[in-house]
Parts: sequence; C-alpha cells; structure tokens
Amino acid sequence: MESLQPVLSICIPTFQREESVFTIVSKLLLCERNDFEIVVIDNQSNDNTLSRLNSLTDSRLHVLQNATNIGGWLNVVRSVSYGSGRVKMFMTDKDFCHHQMLGAFIDFLKDSPQVGCGYCAFSDEAKQATRIFEPGFESVRAVGYSWRHPTGYFFRDELLNKSNYLEAYRDSQLIGQFPFDLLLAESANRAGAAIYSCGLFTREDSATAAKVQSHITNGNSSDAFFKPENRLKVAMNFAKHLDSLELTYWACRRIEASIFLHGLTSSTNGFRKLLANKELCSHYKIDSRLVSFKELLLIAFSYTKNYSRLCDSSFVSRSTRFASLAVFIIAELIKKIRRKL
Repeated sequence: MESLQPVLSICIPTFQREESVFTIVSKLLLCERNDFEIVVIDNQSNDNTLSRLNSLTDSRLHVLQNATNIGGWLNVVRSVSYGSGRVKMFMTDKDFCHHQMLGAFIDFLKDSPQVGCGYCAFSDEAKQATRIFEPGFESVRAVGYSWRHPTGYFFRDELLNKSNYLEAYRDSQLIGQFPFDLLLAESANRAGAAIYSCGLFTREDSATAAKVQSHITNGNSSDAFFKPENRLKVAMNFAKHLDSLELTYWACRRIEASIFLHGLTSSTNGFRKLLANKELCSHYKIDSRLVSFKELLLIAFSYTKNYSRLCDSSFVSRSTRFASLAVFIIAELIKKIRRKL
C-alpha cells in the first residue's frame, strides 16, 4: 500500500546530546499517530547519538548525519529543509514535547489549511485560546519578529519552497541568531498565521541547561546573542527586513514599535536577569555578575541613540520616522501598563 505524505515533520538538529535527543525521540514515538515523522540531523557527534537513535526501529523516524560538522548555526537553519511533511516544525535537542498532545496539534493543522506558519506557546506561558490571524499586517504583528526560543516554530512546506531562506539566513554574522523570526514574518505576510496555545512544549530549565554547555553560543564571544550590542543589531535587522515586506508605512511603524521595545527590554532587563542566573551563565560559559542600575541606563541610552542610525539620512525623513514611531511606542507602553494594573 502506498504510504501517505505525513502532515507534520518534526525537525531536530543535534550535536553531542545523546541522552536528551534519545529521550525526546523515544517519547515522541509513543504517540500512536501515523501522520507525522521525526527527522534528526546529527552534526557529526562523537558520542553514541547515532547508534542510540538507530536502535529505535520505527518507520516514522529518519536519522541523518552531515558529512562534516557544518557548525551549530547552519545545522539549525538547514534543519527545516528536511522531511516530507506538509508542515515543518523546528525543535531543539533539549526541550520536551508532550506526545499525548501531538495528535491534537496535527488535527489543528489539518483543520486549518489557511494557517501557513506560527508557533506553539510553551506550557509555562499564560494560558490563552489558540489564535489565528489574517495574512498581512495582523499575522506579521502577531508572530513575526517574536525573539522567542524557536522550539515550536512551524511553516507550511510550500512557503518554505518559495523562500530563499537557506541562502539568505545562513550567515549569523549578518542577521543575528534569529533566522526563523525573519522567515515567520515573510510567511505570515503571505498566509494566515497562528499561535497554538495548548502547551505542547516545555522548555529546558536552567538547571538542566547548566549541565551541558551551549554548542552554538559562547558568552565570551563578541557575537553572543544576549549582549546589548547584539540585541540592538537584531532589532535593526528586524526593522530593515520589515521594510522589505509589502506592508503600508504605518503598518510597518506599528510593528517596528514592538521591535524597538522588545530590543530595548531584552538588552537591559533581560541582560541583567541572564547575568544574574548562575545556571544560564554556566551554560553560556561566562561568569555571573550584577548589572548595576547605572549600567542599565547607559545601555538604554546607547541602544536608543544607535537605533536612530536606521533612519534615512535627511533630517525630515528621520524626524518623520521617529515621530511616527514614537506615537506607537507610547501606545505600546500604555497597553503594557494597563495589562499590569
């Protein structure tokens, strides 16, 4: 009998994570559905990753290995190009998927053909109903440029095939370490997007992360994603990419306001919280330290000043852009304050 194309491919790039990736895959295979597959792309691990995974005899599992170690970044970017599912979903080799909930997610994908991309909210996030957004501004604003931990990002394969993402996003030095956020924005502009809110995934906790050092991010490196200067770089890349989408000027400024604020928050308070977390610092190979209030103010000033370099060179266009952007930034701040009251 001819095998049917799976609805979902769960794409997992891995390196030196024998125990965690074996546990993840073993649990996923407990799901009794036959309309999904798991594709693991090993980046030349020298532990027992391959032998352990190959001991799992299940036709839904496909284990691949790169001919050479292509670097953690490129293995991540390439991962969603593998598999034959109509939808490709990214998952790291360290998070947890609740296999009992997987069938409901697959049914959601089958019942929502208008959804071209989106992400799954994590189990520790505030519970909300699953939301579907119209293509264009609504979808881009909802799921594009989200700055999220990427486990649970999903894309319809037809949109991936129309994108040049493999070439466009292969260089982390040019675009920062959030390639799927750009891809989400592009896909959301073309098709409907969704935030699936049924707690399908649980993130690796910081205590577990501390036991294994990151193979992608070295906190002592100049390109560590959490450093304020690199948060600024990501925000600038996002804003530049946003202007390449077919959206109105005012729609772009509304979305850019969220990009600006997220970058400002993550480069200040987010930076301080990470450096105060000894377990995460161990994961990223750096020493934990206290970030003073004075340092936060200097970071915020530098971020805002340097962000202005995005604007056009003429005084009028710079003033116009920042004036319109400021209106939406204030509106976003008011909404955030109201939600906390």
